[in-house]
Amino acid sequence: MTTLTSPIPIGDQQYNARLTVPQIAELERKLDCPAGAILGRLLTGCYIGPDGSIVDGALVEAGFKDADITETIYHALCGGGSVDPGRARQLVQTYVAEMPRKPNWLIAANLMRVYMEGYTPPKKPEAPRGRGKRSKATDESTTAHI
Repeated sequence: MTTLTSPIPIGDQQYNARLTVPQIAELERKLDCPAGAILGRLLTGCYIGPDGSIVDGALVEAGFKDADITETIYHALCGGGSVDPGRARQLVQTYVAEMPRKPNWLIAANLMRVYMEGYTPPKKPEAPRGRGKRSKATDESTTAHI
């Protein structure tokens, strides 16, 4: 099932993060920019993986503002329900505002992408289903010996 909540790493812990309509409205007000433009700035320079998630980015191609990163993560922490707004601000100040930009840029870009597209947690791989026990003769005939 698709949900709008996704786990994000902040410091040495995982926190639930979620952007909601009221938080997006506040983000738009604070950044004086529509959500689509914030998403566009955050996605500029990002590389998208086969599953649609952001897997890497080139800072020389980036188009974000620092506030795009810090405010997106702050509002998502508030909406995730793991922490109150005061603790969210402390976490952002400690682990986002004063840290290298790239890891937090990719987190912020994924948060905005999740708001726009939703989030489906990865499925656990199913165990392979065997057809029964193979005979030793079959094993030897299909195994390369080096």
